Amino acid sequence: MATIPKPPKPTNALGAVCSKDSELLYRKFGPRLYDFVCRLTKGHTQNAEDVVHETFAEALGSPPTMMQFPLAYLRKIAHRVLRKAEVLADRQAITYDSDRVDAIADGTDFQNESLEDELNIQTQLCNSLSRLPRAQYLAVYHCKVLGMTHEEASAATGISVHMIRKHLNRAVTAIYREKLDL
Repeated sequence: MATIPKPPKPTNALGAVCSKDSELLYRKFGPRLYDFVCRLTKGHTQNAEDVVHETFAEALGSPPTMMQFPLAYLRKIAHRVLRKAEVLADRQAITYDSDRVDAIADGTDFQNESLEDELNIQTQLCNSLSRLPRAQYLAVYHCKVLGMTHEEASAATGISVHMIRKHLNRAVTAIYREKLDL
């Protein structure tokens, strides 16, 4: 079994070393959080170490009221950190071939039928999104286009997390019904 990493020096937002409480928190919950993250990363210990460190760094900046149930809160943060890492890893570099794009825009070059189909689908989706009510559009834009969590989208838009979820569900339903012409 891999050894548990040493805790990072706990610091606050200004870089000053924090109290002994954060070290106690790390000693008490660090091993269990490390085991949890190892299971989620399927045994990639280096990734698990990084996630544990990032989780504690984020938790140190949280208000004390969030630490009512520390292990559950730490697991939630670790899950979010892993999800963000997966999203970033899944993104592919975008290449831009201006001649090809110009030819496609002119309609003179469709060598790849799937590209034409994809462009049609994207156009239909953009049209569908433009017909959504503003709150639903904002929820879709922040959560699906920008990749924010529901909580982050809520903070950015001023809409409650519950309503963000509700608007996303309604938007998907509206687009689905429009596609099927129901």
